[in-house]
Amino acid sequence: MNGPARALVADRYELSKAPLVGGMGEIHRAYDTRLDRFVALKLINRDLLDDDVAEEFVRRFRREARLAARVTHPGIPMIHDVGRDGRREYIVAEWVEGSTIRELIDEVHPVPLPWVVFIATQVSAVLAHTHAASLIHRDLAPDNVILCPDGGVKVVDFGAAILYGGLSTRLTPPGLVIGRARYQAPERTLGISTPRTDLYALGHLIQDLLTGHEHIPDDLAIVAAELTSETPQHRPGSAAEVYDRLSARLEPLPRLVGFVNRSPAETILRYNELRRRPATAVPENAGTVGRPLSDSTPVDLRRVRSLAERYGRDGQHHRAVEVLEEAIAQTPGRDRPEHAELHRDLAMALVAAGDAARSAAACAVALDILQARLPEGHPAILHLRREQARAHADLGEGATAVSLYRRLVDEPCGRDGLPADDRYAIHEELAVQYAVLGDTARAVEVLDSLAGPASMPGDLAARVRLFPESTAGGR
Repeated sequence: MNGPARALVADRYELSKAPLVGGMGEIHRAYDTRLDRFVALKLINRDLLDDDVAEEFVRRFRREARLAARVTHPGIPMIHDVGRDGRREYIVAEWVEGSTIRELIDEVHPVPLPWVVFIATQVSAVLAHTHAASLIHRDLAPDNVILCPDGGVKVVDFGAAILYGGLSTRLTPPGLVIGRARYQAPERTLGISTPRTDLYALGHLIQDLLTGHEHIPDDLAIVAAELTSETPQHRPGSAAEVYDRLSARLEPLPRLVGFVNRSPAETILRYNELRRRPATAVPENAGTVGRPLSDSTPVDLRRVRSLAERYGRDGQHHRAVEVLEEAIAQTPGRDRPEHAELHRDLAMALVAAGDAARSAAACAVALDILQARLPEGHPAILHLRREQARAHADLGEGATAVSLYRRLVDEPCGRDGLPADDRYAIHEELAVQYAVLGDTARAVEVLDSLAGPASMPGDLAARVRLFPESTAGGR
C-alpha cells in the first residue's frame, strides 16, 4: 500500500517530513526520484529576504554551490544540483551518514586525545582545500562537522559560506553576524570574513573536543590558543599550517564504540597521503588555461569579449575566465590596446568568480599594462586598484590591503577621481582593515576624517573602538 504523498522539489526531490533548520534555511533528507538515492537538500525561501539583498544573496547562493562543486576532497560532501523551485532556491548535496561532533562531545566524556587530534587534523585539511578555492565556511561548529562510521570527517552545511572576493562586506553588513556566537571571530562584527575567521572557529572546536581532559599536551593547547586569538594576525597563517602541526601528533586510535563501527585504517592512510601532498584546490581550468584556441586561428577579440560578457551575465564566470585566458595566450604584444582590454576583462571576471588569489594577481598584471596607456586617475585604473585591495583584504593580507587602500585615499588622483560614495566606502574598508590588524587608533582616525553623508559612521566607529587592540600595534 502506498504511503501518503510527500512534497516534491523541482518535480524530483521528495522531502522528508521533518526538516533540520539551519542558519539560513531548511535542510531536508530528501529522496532523488530520478537517481534512486537519498540526498541532502537545502531550501532558502526568497520571501524571507529583504528586497535590497535578495538578488545579491541568490546570486551568491548559486555561485557558492558552483564553486563548492568544483572542490574535491574526501571531507567535503559532493554537490549534485542547484536550482529554483518557485520562490525557493535549493542546493542538493551528498547525504552524509554519521554523528555530529556535538553529539560525540555530549556522549563521550572525554573524547580520547588521539581522536581529538585526528578530527581536528581532518577539519584543517578540509579548510585548506576550501580556502585555496576562495570559499570560507563562516559557520564552522560541532553541529556542522560529521564523524562518519569509518572514522572520516565531513564538514557540512556551507549554507552560511560566502565567496571571499570583493563584495563580501556589502552582502553581510557590519553588525550582521551569521552563525553561532561562540565560534564567531571578532572581525565578523565588522562585516569581515577571511580564512583566519574559520581558523578561529576551528580553535573553539578543538577546545570543545578537549573538554574534560585534566592534562592537555602543551603543543595542542598552544595551537588552540593561537587559533582563538582575538586579533586575526596573531592566528596561524593558514589552515595548511595548522594541518602540518596537528598531523605531526597523529597516533593510533582507540575504539570509539557507537560512533565508529569500521576500522579507520583506510581513513588514516587517506589523510597520511594528504599529509604528503600539500592541500590545494583543483584548478578550475586544469589543462585548458592559457592554451591557444589553435595554432592558426586568429582571435576575433570583439567576439571573445562579447562572449565572455555574456557568460558573465549568465553567472558562468569560470567559462568567461577560460575564454579570456585562451584569447590572451593567442594575442601577442602587451602594447596592443586589445591586450590591455583583455587583461582588464580577465581581472573583473576573476573578481566576479570569487577567486580572490587569482583576481589579486590579475589586477596587478592589468594595472601594469594599463598604466602605460592611461593616466593614474582614470576610472579603470582606480577601479582595478580598489578590487586589488579588496582581494588582498579577503585573503587576510591586511598589510598589503592597507597599502593599496592608502594609495586611493592619500593620492590626489584617488581623492579627485572617485565619486563621493566610493571615496566614503573606501575609507570604511580601510578603517576595517586597520581594525583587523589591531590598529584601532588608526581605524578611528580614518573614520573621523570622513565628511559628508555617511551610511553608518557612528555605528561602525563604535564597533571599531570595541575591536581588540593589537599589542604589536598592527602596522
